[in-house]
Amino acid sequence: MIVWLIGTLKVMAVGHGSAYEQKIWNSLASELRELQSNNTKSKIVLTGHSLVGAIAEIVAARLGFSALVWSAPGAVYLQRFFNITEEQEQRDVVVVIPDFDVVPRVDKHAAVVQRIQCWAKNHQVEDPLKCHSIAKSSCEVWRVCGDDKRRNFNNTCFPYISNAELGTLYPVLNAPIIAT
Repeated sequence: MIVWLIGTLKVMAVGHGSAYEQKIWNSLASELRELQSNNTKSKIVLTGHSLVGAIAEIVAARLGFSALVWSAPGAVYLQRFFNITEEQEQRDVVVVIPDFDVVPRVDKHAAVVQRIQCWAKNHQVEDPLKCHSIAKSSCEVWRVCGDDKRRNFNNTCFPYISNAELGTLYPVLNAPIIAT
């Protein structure tokens, strides 16, 4: 149903295979290539959260850029609408998926998937809506990995993580929380 809806909206907005659609892709490619040429010492990585993450994933796969996206719905069923392949997604895209977050499970992922945990303070079960939050996800990465620049994110992450949990791993469960 979602594939049909996206396909229908895409056709309504730009027409399937229309000159307008090609103009959009050409413009995106031009802007990204210009950005790349103006920043030769940097690697361009597209990023986004949720729906914007899905857009970044599709653009990266189609134009050959790298992408790191957060809580994005998958794009396997949408490949034919955007002329991308599973190989392009596997090569160019990493998607971060928090446990309990249902949005990334709207479609399958061909991209490399990095699962992260999503628990409330003191290893309590978290509200699934909070698991979709980019703030919660970034605090989870900070909780486990820290920050090599030694920045302190306590003010931002206090609602999600207690100081005692910093740098610790939660116990591993015998099965994934939500199977993908």
